[in-house]
Formats: sequence, structure tokens, C-alpha cells
Amino acid sequence: MKMYVQQKVFRLADEFIVYGEDQQPLYYVYGKLFSFGTQLSICDTNNQEVGSIKQELFSFLSRYYFYIDNVKKGEIVRRFNVFYPSYRIEGLDWECEGDFWAHNYSINSDIGTIATIEKEWLSWGDFYTIDVNDEKNVLIVLMICLTIDACLQARND
Repeated sequence: MKMYVQQKVFRLADEFIVYGEDQQPLYYVYGKLFSFGTQLSICDTNNQEVGSIKQELFSFLSRYYFYIDNVKKGEIVRRFNVFYPSYRIEGLDWECEGDFWAHNYSINSDIGTIATIEKEWLSWGDFYTIDVNDEKNVLIVLMICLTIDACLQARND
């Protein structure tokens, strides 16, 4: 299944719309404006929260927790590496590999590729194409993509 994530521009807080292959909205993502650390809410088309991402502030390496229906499903941890960023998804035993600075990477497990993420460069605001191999992983993969975007944005600020 393919998803398309488009960042809304000229907003004080992060805001994204996630579209399906049929170009219809699947999710809306809202960032909290006045918060310590990154906090994102993922809402369905009825504007009901289905997932959230929260950054742990007091951690040596970047650490983000993700929740589905208010139940912690795992955490994304930036590994220490001088030359390039590397991320692991604890709780799912997944790894992220690829060129994060170019926003072209994949999410993998022991059994194979879970998803691939590519950034479109000639777009107004950030625009990602996410190809997920199993529909049951759509929301988690979306949260991983948003978290890595937040990590890279924080390093650039």
C-alpha cells in the first residue's frame, strides 16, 4: 500500500496530511505548538486520535515513544554514529537503513522489508512517498517516518 505524506507550509506547528493511493485523506497529523520536545497526534478522517508520538527530553540519544490508541507500542532510538544517523525501533525489532539526509530509507525486520520511504524534492513543503508491504503496519510506519523527519529537523534547527 502506498501513502503520500504532505507537510502543510506556513504553520507555526507541524501539520501533515496523509493521502492514500486514491488521493483521499487517510490521516491528519498535528504537532503541539508549545511543548517541550516533539509531540505529534495522528488523527483519522473523523479527527479522532489514533496514534501519538512523544519525545523523551532527558535522553543522551534521541528517543521517541509511539502510541496507538494510548497504548505504547514501541520506541524509536537514534543510535550513536559519528558519520551517519541510524535508528532502531525497539519493541518491534525493526531497523531503519538508508540515506536519511536524502530521506530515502527502508524499514526492515529479520523477515524482510517492511516499508520504503522516499522524499520528493521538487515540492512545496516536505512530501514523502511511503510504500508499506503489509497494511497492518501502515500506522506504525507512518509514525516512524514522522519521527525520523522530526529528528532530522531538530538537528537542523
